[in-house]
Amino acid sequence: GLQKMLENPNMCQQVRQNATTLYNGLHNSTTTTTFEILSDAISPLCIVRLKKNVVESIANEIEDGQNQRENMERACIQSIVHTMISEHGVFVVASKYNLSALYTMTKKNGNKNENGNENENENGKNATTLGPADPINSIRLVVSTLHTEAQIKKAAQCLLEVSEQVCRDMYGDDVVSAAMSEGEKKKVVKKNKKRTPVKKKSTSRGSRSKSTGRK
Repeated sequence: GLQKMLENPNMCQQVRQNATTLYNGLHNSTTTTTFEILSDAISPLCIVRLKKNVVESIANEIEDGQNQRENMERACIQSIVHTMISEHGVFVVASKYNLSALYTMTKKNGNKNENGNENENENGKNATTLGPADPINSIRLVVSTLHTEAQIKKAAQCLLEVSEQVCRDMYGDDVVSAAMSEGEKKKVVKKNKKRTPVKKKSTSRGSRSKSTGRK
């Protein structure tokens, strides 16, 4: 890969351009969509996630050891991915994190060292180690030099439409409408106030400067 980039430096520029095209196609509509972009504009790896108010519209209840909010979010993302691939031919990937499994294993093995013995602090008590960082349920898209501008714009438009429809089916119209209107602010037109010109105080000398003998 490095050899190919050295032989053709334009590849890097083309990838950045394609990444920016995808980002702009999604970012220009983020105030009216159900998701937010987490990645940078020039990154060929585009990562999006559902908006916070959409996810949190489901009560955070634990049933049978499963977090219902997480399950709903994960199911929604999986449905978006399936629809994008099967109906529109756009290959996107969903994150495969299982939060309950991660924290269950952390609780089970978090206090054990590599020998299987429990860690102890300087006071001789069990030392609690930090668990994994919170993984997020997300969707990933990747662009390359082979993608055309038309293909990238189509992928962005498909994601906008599919995510909205799936979220409406799973979370309801009211939740989606609220999420899509989030961030939209009415432009307040400020009236230009007439400013009274400040009159300069006249001096006895007026605007003349002291005579220096120079022009």
